[in-house]
Amino acid sequence: MTWRDLAKRVLGPERGSEIPDRRRRRAYGETYLKPMGWQHSVVRQRSVNADGPVPWITYPALRQLERVVQPHHRVFEYGAGHSSLWWAARVREIVSVEHDPAWAAEIGAAAPANLTVVSRPAGAPATADDEARLQAFFDRYPEPPRSGQLARDVDDGLEWGPFTAYLTEIARYPPGTFDIVVVDGMARAPAAWLAAAFVDADGFIVFDNADRWQYGPGFEALADAGFARLDFFGTRPILVDESCTAIYARSLAWARARLDVPRHQPSDLRW
Repeated sequence: MTWRDLAKRVLGPERGSEIPDRRRRRAYGETYLKPMGWQHSVVRQRSVNADGPVPWITYPALRQLERVVQPHHRVFEYGAGHSSLWWAARVREIVSVEHDPAWAAEIGAAAPANLTVVSRPAGAPATADDEARLQAFFDRYPEPPRSGQLARDVDDGLEWGPFTAYLTEIARYPPGTFDIVVVDGMARAPAAWLAAAFVDADGFIVFDNADRWQYGPGFEALADAGFARLDFFGTRPILVDESCTAIYARSLAWARARLDVPRHQPSDLRW
């Protein structure tokens, strides 16, 4: 597939036809998008690169995670997907809760032994303790705005009520169990609030699509819990729009590992 064909697929024939005629855009594709595997994700319409599955987050955030994720880490993930398989290849254990039973089954069928995929669809039974746990969040933080389209609000993580069992799956573990919690699925604001209690004091939370102001209650909850925020703006697999993946942490212990730049790694000095 040529760059012209790829641009047309993503941007449409009118805009796509302009791209190959501009050398700098072509160079950007060859020197950045191609090494990141963006073409593979467009062709397959999946979050992948040339080597296999990758998280559907911004490329700058992905590069940072590649540097700081350690084999001993334990991860909890809201929203299963290709990211689950990526994490499983790099950490000791990952638990991923998913609201779509069919998607949970597909990812579960490909899961290695250290990946647990839990299906908790909307309306799944929840205990009174689970409901009471979340009520503390609902009482404190205002509900997010809605688009007026229920299906869209669910997919965008703005509906809270039907996902009590999904949200409180993390509460099956003791507080501080996980080194990393990923917020990238349903009901993201209360998911972030719960993540704060179950991530280790020296761990961090990955909050995707953090440029969406609609997740404000979740951002507020993390700030109230003493978390600082690092933003990673950029593009991501499949799409061309700019997005933001944020890392929230109480400390920078996770970032203090020795991170030498590999000798001969490409840079703007070109030698």
